Amino acid sequence: MEAERLPLSFISYDEKDEVVIVSVLGRDSGDPVLEHMVQDPWKILFDPPSPGAVRTIDVEGADGAHTLVTLHGRELPGAET
Repeated sequence: MEAERLPLSFISYDEKDEVVIVSVLGRDSGDPVLEHMVQDPWKILFDPPSPGAVRTIDVEGADGAHTLVTLHGRELPGAET
């Protein structure tokens, strides 16, 4: 696991290089702290498959490795977790 419960910055696909990029932000700084790349993605699944309700994104690379991105509700400052 590279990151857990960090704010998502973006997920993008670079068509030229055939790579999916998942970028997360730091908890306090708001600056990007990690960019995870999936080379030659073979399959991208959304669960559930409805755009307004997506909670999990599963990116499968050509090598069979899975990158899972789980979306959580936004945490408000001072909220108990």
